[in-house]
Amino acid sequence: MNSKKIILPLIILIAFLLRLYFLLNQTDLSHLDFYEYGAIAENMHKGYGYSLFYFDNGKIEIGSSDNITPYTSAYMPPVYTFIVYLFYFIQNIEIRNFSLIFFQILLSLLVVYVIYLLTKEIFNLTAAIITGLLTAILPEFVYASCVPGTTIFFHLGIGVILLLLYRLDNELKPNFYPILIGATFGVVILFRSEVLLLLLIIFMYYVIKKRFKQIAIIVFTSFIIIAPWSIRNFLAFEEYVPLSTSAGVNFYRGHNPYDIGIWADQNINDNLLEFRNDPNFELRMNGLLLDKGFESITNNPIKHLEYTITKIFHLWIFNPQDERTMSFFYLLPWGMLVVMSLICLSKSFNWQNQKYLYLFLIYFQLIVIIFLCLPRYQTMMKLAVIPFAGEGLMILANGINNRFQERRQ
Repeated sequence: MNSKKIILPLIILIAFLLRLYFLLNQTDLSHLDFYEYGAIAENMHKGYGYSLFYFDNGKIEIGSSDNITPYTSAYMPPVYTFIVYLFYFIQNIEIRNFSLIFFQILLSLLVVYVIYLLTKEIFNLTAAIITGLLTAILPEFVYASCVPGTTIFFHLGIGVILLLLYRLDNELKPNFYPILIGATFGVVILFRSEVLLLLLIIFMYYVIKKRFKQIAIIVFTSFIIIAPWSIRNFLAFEEYVPLSTSAGVNFYRGHNPYDIGIWADQNINDNLLEFRNDPNFELRMNGLLLDKGFESITNNPIKHLEYTITKIFHLWIFNPQDERTMSFFYLLPWGMLVVMSLICLSKSFNWQNQKYLYLFLIYFQLIVIIFLCLPRYQTMMKLAVIPFAGEGLMILANGINNRFQERRQ
C-alpha cells in the first residue's frame, strides 16, 4: 500500500484518540455548563418556548424560576441551541453530556479533513499533511471539541466555505458551488450571527471583480436559509430582528468607560429595571447597550483607540488577564504557529492563491475591533492561520535540509 494513502487516516485516528482521551479523563461530564444555550434549551423543554432572561428580586437571571415567565429571546442564534435542545431529551446528565461532546468530536474529525483539503487546494500535499497533523494535535483544538460551544461548528462551516470559494475560482464548470456556498453561509450565520460580516466582505470582493451572478446566488441562498429565523423573530417581537439581540452586550463589553470586558454599570442596571415589564425586554436591553457603547466612544475616542490596539494584541498574542491563555501548552504552540506563518508569508506570499484566507483574517480583525476578543476567538481564527503555518514549516524544513546537503557536499 502506498504510504501516502494511510497518512490522512492515521492523522484522523490520532485526532480521535486524543479527543477521546481528553473526554474520558479531563472532562467533568456531570458539571458541563452550556450557558445561554442550555438555559434556552431547558426553557423549551419546560414549555416556555425560546426564552432566556427573567428578573428575580431586581436581578437579571437566565433560565426560569417558579411562577416567573422568562422573556421571549433571540439572544443566541438558533442552530446550536436546537442541537443542545435535542440532546436534552436524554435525562441522565452524564450520558447526555457524553453524547453531545462525542458528537462534537466526530465533527472535529471532519474539521481536520476539511482543513487538510483547504491547504492542499491552496498550497500542496506536504503542507496539507502538516496542517492536518497540527489541527489534530494542537491542545486548543482538542479542548474546543470537548467543551460546549460553537467553535467546532464554526471551524467546519468556515472551512467548507473557504474550500468551496477556492474551488469556485479553480473549476471550469463550478455548477452548484455558489448555491452550496450560500447555504453553508446561511447555516453558519445561524450558529454565529457575526459571520454575516464575512458574507458582506465576500460580497464586496465579488462586486469589485464584477462576479455579479455568482454573488447574487450566494446572497440569495443565504437569505433563504436565514429567513425562517428572521420571520420567527418578527412574529415574536413584532419588530425587525434579523439575527440576534446580543450585539449590544458584546459591543458595550468592547466599548465602555471602564475596561474591556465589563458587562454593565449600576446606571445600566437601573435602566434595565425600567424595562422589566416590557415583553420585548431583550430589544430594549440591546438598544440601551448599543447607545451606551457609542456614548462611551464619543466621550473618550482616545481611550477606545487604545482599546482597539489592546484587543488586536489579545487576538494575536494573548490576554494577560485570562489565566487560560497563560498556559505554556497554549503559548508555545501559538508562538510557533505565528513564526511559521510569517516564514510562509515572507517566502510565498500570493494574493491570488491565498486571498480568501486574507479576507477571513480581515473579517476577524474587524469583529475584534467592533466587539471584543475572547480567548476562543483566537482558536476560531487559527482556522486560517494553520494553513500558512503548515506551508511555513515545510519551507523551513526544506531550507534546513538544503543547507545540510550543501555542507555534506
